[in-house]
Amino acid sequence: MRYSLFESYSKTTPISFSVPDWSEFVANMADLCVQRPANEFTKKRRTPAISPALYVNGGTRSNENVSGWGGWVALDVDNDLLYVSVEDAIAHLNGVGLNHLIYTTTKAKPLHHRFRVMIPLNRELEADEISPVWKAIVQFFAALGPDASCKDVSRIYGAPSFFEPASDGNEDPYSRFEFRFDGSSLDVDAVLRAYVPDVEPEVAPYVAPPVSAARPMASQPKGRKRLPYGSTILHSPVVKPAFVTEYLNLGKGEHHVGLYTFMTKVAGRAKAMGYALDPVTLVTYAQQLDAICPIKTARDRWLRIAAEAENALQFAGL
Repeated sequence: MRYSLFESYSKTTPISFSVPDWSEFVANMADLCVQRPANEFTKKRRTPAISPALYVNGGTRSNENVSGWGGWVALDVDNDLLYVSVEDAIAHLNGVGLNHLIYTTTKAKPLHHRFRVMIPLNRELEADEISPVWKAIVQFFAALGPDASCKDVSRIYGAPSFFEPASDGNEDPYSRFEFRFDGSSLDVDAVLRAYVPDVEPEVAPYVAPPVSAARPMASQPKGRKRLPYGSTILHSPVVKPAFVTEYLNLGKGEHHVGLYTFMTKVAGRAKAMGYALDPVTLVTYAQQLDAICPIKTARDRWLRIAAEAENALQFAGL
């Protein structure tokens, strides 16, 4: 196994390390784990950073200089939507028999775990394999809710820390460092074979009804608040995380009805909170929900989704 070490997030010159096995890798990570204040300055300027990225001789940190990954992968679990505790993650990884290292990150709190999962692979990756393998791994570990945006091939990760409270950062930090040695490595080729590529849903454009056919003004009361510009299911005031979690946890075959249920709940919350909500926004929320769900909605469903959004709004009395 190999990895690159940087003095901090702000440094670009890698120091290359090679270890004989996973247990030695974890031991090296433990050596980096010291007391550090839980603030952004320490995270960016005073904490070593590690990466699976391997560099050609003399290459500094950039996607163009990466020659491959050194036989391991890291996932960030921020718990913005699907909530997974450290204990949940350990149980899941033990359930599939995988070796792992889990450690909490700067913003982790006792009641809101944020952590990193490192997993050994059964082989190193060539540069052209990194992107497809990353997508497959994110899908494979969908139950953990990993941050899929962490996909740069030169991605770096802050080293483990035991956090001290910081008045200019996290005043209630939560520190964990958990690992397993006696399991197995993740089989890259098996994960690739199991991968189901995402298919962009074909959505019929929403066409507003003519004025004569529009719903009465009484159903769109004046004085309602506008949703924040660019609002998404990640931070919309009318989308509770519980709505998203419920949908993501539905069994196979339940998502058809579940998508309409999600829209009715969002519409009902919008009414209760005094927000205006239109069919276009509701359809957009549905698309965003489908995008993060491993089980995709059938294409023909999107051809009538605008009408279902209208029905959801009417059901909620908007």
